[in-house]
Amino acid sequence: MTVFDNRTTKETRYVPWAYKESAFKNVMGLGGTMVWSHMHPMGFIGDAVMAAWVLNWAYTSWGLVSSTVRHVELNKDGKTVMIHPLIGSSFCAKIKDIKKLEHEKTLVETFEDAFMFPIEINGVKWHLHGNGQESIRNGEIFRAIINGQSIKL
Repeated sequence: MTVFDNRTTKETRYVPWAYKESAFKNVMGLGGTMVWSHMHPMGFIGDAVMAAWVLNWAYTSWGLVSSTVRHVELNKDGKTVMIHPLIGSSFCAKIKDIKKLEHEKTLVETFEDAFMFPIEINGVKWHLHGNGQESIRNGEIFRAIINGQSIKL
């Protein structure tokens, strides 16, 4: 049973706020460093700081992309789910090992915008990338899963 699916949404796809925030912070840091270096020449140190802003943006963006999950299916046993990440192979996880890192009410706040809902599975952080509420299928089952409850089928 599909519980979460962002692959077939009909809504306009928007960039999640997490990507926009990372880009904004790092561009502002880069720009500020460029202005400061222009007013007070720092030589190689200024260039190194600007490179650090660019590398920080790339590292943060790659971290988000590589931990993105766009499809979750509940298995027939009601105790495990199949996780389909954007990059990499699908894997099976026990529901009891899933921990949400934010309250599910944050999904309601992002009704119009794409979201990156953080969860943790066996100590690894993942982000459910959804596009509005259309991505969530079978809402009560989805809520039970992110709260670590097995499903009785």
